[in-house]
Amino acid sequence: MATRLPSAGVDKSAAKIQAAFRSHQARLRLKKQAAWKMHEKLEYASEQTESKLKDMFDRLLKASETLSPSVAKLLQKAGLPVEEKELLKSTNPDSIPVESSYRGPRIDGPITRKTLVDLIEAFQQGQNGLPSTDNPYIFNGDFVDRGHNSVEVILLLMTSLVLYPSSVFLNRGNHEDIMVTVRYGFQNEVIQKYSARKGPIIDLFKDIFSWLPIYSYVETGAAKIIIIHGGISDKINLKQINALTRNRYVSIEVPPESRGGGKRLTPEEDNEYRQIQDLYWSDPDPQGRKGCRKNDDRNIATFFGADTTRDFLAKYNLSMIIRSHQVKPEGYEYTHDRKVLTVFSASNYSKGSNWGAIVRWDYNEPEPWIISYKTEPVEMGKLSFNKQVTLFEDPAYHSLAEKLMTNKNLLLKEFQNADTNQTNHLSLTAWSQIMSSVLQVDLPWLVLRKKLVEEDEQGILYDTLFDGYQLD
Repeated sequence: MATRLPSAGVDKSAAKIQAAFRSHQARLRLKKQAAWKMHEKLEYASEQTESKLKDMFDRLLKASETLSPSVAKLLQKAGLPVEEKELLKSTNPDSIPVESSYRGPRIDGPITRKTLVDLIEAFQQGQNGLPSTDNPYIFNGDFVDRGHNSVEVILLLMTSLVLYPSSVFLNRGNHEDIMVTVRYGFQNEVIQKYSARKGPIIDLFKDIFSWLPIYSYVETGAAKIIIIHGGISDKINLKQINALTRNRYVSIEVPPESRGGGKRLTPEEDNEYRQIQDLYWSDPDPQGRKGCRKNDDRNIATFFGADTTRDFLAKYNLSMIIRSHQVKPEGYEYTHDRKVLTVFSASNYSKGSNWGAIVRWDYNEPEPWIISYKTEPVEMGKLSFNKQVTLFEDPAYHSLAEKLMTNKNLLLKEFQNADTNQTNHLSLTAWSQIMSSVLQVDLPWLVLRKKLVEEDEQGILYDTLFDGYQLD
């Protein structure tokens, strides 16, 4: 049997329920407002990035001759070989007519993160800025066959090279090879985008590829580095490589004709050709074996061991080999006692889930620092309960997690620089200032810290910011 409560008791209970409900609704509204502000700030950060990208390429394309030598000035330089003069004349943008019927891609924007995103990351990550004498870039090959915008990528790189000839350097990769592009998509892309003039354009790219440098040599003040697309072998003779005529090797898969006119190479020519193959196609031995042996994985070039690296570096007084050529889960990998650094800049390669990376080596620094990036969402791993609840509460936090992992290396570098006593701790103020500065997002970091990091009486344990996130 139901007992009727006194009227006063009912009113009091109803008032409590209504108050609790209103309090709950108020908390929900505040939570939604906070989440929306995070969404806004993250969204605005992306829009600002897009705006910066367009401004960057506008400046790149409108750069005046005062920034770097023009082709005309280079042609006046004394001592240029005849071949180099002819190459410069044929690539002088002032003398290349554009037909009114041209319907191919034009480098006039809008440039967005959805277009050429990994190339753009190289200019943007860590506020690297545009190329200059004090801020040179080396792109280490495989500019094509890395997505549906290979034509635009190579055109932007060529534009950069013409505008900044003393600050942009393009090493040839194994995909800058007319035979390889047939199989991996670049030639089909050219045919689809330039169906009416596909033959001359493919021939032009073939010539450009054959003239690209084989390797770069860099002195950082504290180190001497050789940057090669593939690798080395015990055959490599840099003196011989420096003296060869690069454009003989239109394809690295197919040997050139002999200088004597026949198809059969002399022993000396065959040795030179094998060296070229090794420089573009070799890999560090995956089983850690010594010496050099046939690269069975690629059926071309060699696997080289740590002893081959050591001997090569000692012979040429070098500190390190930086190479590319192989996809790596985190975008980079050290091997051979950290004397070989592999860097792969195309994230999500071939519909995979790898990260991309670029290497920055500041003058007089003994080691490089590596910036990883990715254009796909970061999945959660074994997160703390607090982080799991946080990320499931609202997708804004998931967006923030992606931004954190994209900037992981730069954040760690700034945290460690600020941690002068190497305690793995930072003050709340120092930590929040670095978060705002690196991520370029003004969020209430002091409020959010409990959902992102651990802390104790000494301050923020900054390493815990990345605990539990997977690179996937």
